[in-house]
Amino acid sequence: MTTYNDCKSGAVIATSIAPVNIENQKNAISTWIEAGFDVVSLNCKEEINLIKEYFPDIKFVTVNRNARLKYGKPYVFFDDVMKYLQEAGYSICGIVNSDIYFKNIGENFKEFVIKEAKGAFVFGHRVDMQSIDSLDGTWCEGHDYFFFDRSFSYIYPEENFCLGQPAWDYWVVFIPALRSLRVKKIVNPIAYHIKHNQTWNYEVDLHYKRLMLNKYMEDPEYIKNYSSPGHKRIQNLVEGYPERILYFKYEKQYKVLIVYNGDCSLETPTFKSIMKQNYKNLRITTGNRSTFDLDSITEDAVCFVNDGVVLNDDYVGLMLNELDGNDIVLCCVGLESVNGFTKKDINTFDLTSMQIDMTKIIDECILYNTEFLKGFTSGIGSLNDCRKGFVRLGLVEIEYSEYIRKRVGLCKGEQLYIYGAGGHTENLLNKLDFTGLNLCGIIDKNLKLQGTYICGYRVYHTSDIKNLNIDKLLISSLSYENEMYEELLSVFEPKKLIRIYFN
Repeated sequence: MTTYNDCKSGAVIATSIAPVNIENQKNAISTWIEAGFDVVSLNCKEEINLIKEYFPDIKFVTVNRNARLKYGKPYVFFDDVMKYLQEAGYSICGIVNSDIYFKNIGENFKEFVIKEAKGAFVFGHRVDMQSIDSLDGTWCEGHDYFFFDRSFSYIYPEENFCLGQPAWDYWVVFIPALRSLRVKKIVNPIAYHIKHNQTWNYEVDLHYKRLMLNKYMEDPEYIKNYSSPGHKRIQNLVEGYPERILYFKYEKQYKVLIVYNGDCSLETPTFKSIMKQNYKNLRITTGNRSTFDLDSITEDAVCFVNDGVVLNDDYVGLMLNELDGNDIVLCCVGLESVNGFTKKDINTFDLTSMQIDMTKIIDECILYNTEFLKGFTSGIGSLNDCRKGFVRLGLVEIEYSEYIRKRVGLCKGEQLYIYGAGGHTENLLNKLDFTGLNLCGIIDKNLKLQGTYICGYRVYHTSDIKNLNIDKLLISSLSYENEMYEELLSVFEPKKLIRIYFN
């Protein structure tokens, strides 16, 4: 691959600002400028006249053609962006969607990008948020930011991909991966996006995926939908080929201790996930959280892991990235359904009070600063008084019945009932071992079910609630959990209600 000695130092980000939602794009692009990047927007002349006054700190470049005739709006062609970057003279180039915020980064982010993108292609996903200050986000499958050595701008065959239209974000990763060039994916949640209504053209997306498969992978299959083998082949290349890299805000190299409450010789999925951690400056030992000798810990940070969960390969690294200046770091629970499909990341933080939600937290979601832990003598409920970092990803993956088992395991000695007598409850009772818990029965609004039994447990009608001694009520429904919860709040205190999905 060609190298260039005449390139400008530093890095530039190219984008195409839309003449709508100006304030949001201004705020997003300001995070790029604050990080030290030069910014250029490619637009048609009429759009530049509309938006230039709002962006005095960036450069505008007029494109000589656009995709208005095809899509009804003057979308900029991907090839024209690459041609500009070839001539701009920067050694490191980037393309970022104009409404993407860079957050959770340090002063070294630009230097990190320049280092990692030298002779390589770097990209990442975004987190969709209700607001930029919200903690409740969704990790998206699409790609929204890209950085690369300028020499990569020459490798793309001419096609009609457009920024703002489907598939270009796959194309830009697809070609270097297909050519076995060096491609890296940043796994940190550093790119954020405020949710808004989007017009997604499914057929356009499939058209370009067919182009990639048929013309460039020389596979004649006609992709009918996203379940087609050909589409999965493209996705496996784009997502499976890149090497995973972590961005660290701080230079300190922490030593970490993982205390595993299990038998290492059994090689359970939990133990295997511990051994697969990409962060290598760690030690693994066995023990129980309640009896472990904290004074014996010499590492900077410690976490306690019980069987029944699977840690994300980057669990330790991502948690450590938030440890500086904090006593603990929290992450979300990645809740899995019976068939292994992730239903959602459960936020262990209460978004209103900014406190730990004790109805959702499990041990594995907490990484402790060792110095803090050694001086901490109170129960887990007192952690709200300490300094907390937070990773907005479900790094602790757990099958839903196991998550419930951990949650209801705190109810030993209390009278537990299940609310809802549908198929979800029957599946739950078949999957979950309630031995050792005082499960007293099931409650449902259907009067016809009163006095019947499900898996040996009696069904009560809601009118019986006043006569039952209920300490905890487990809501059993995927589709109607939120509605049930709101109804039950008129009868029960929130602390008595156990939710699963938090829809």
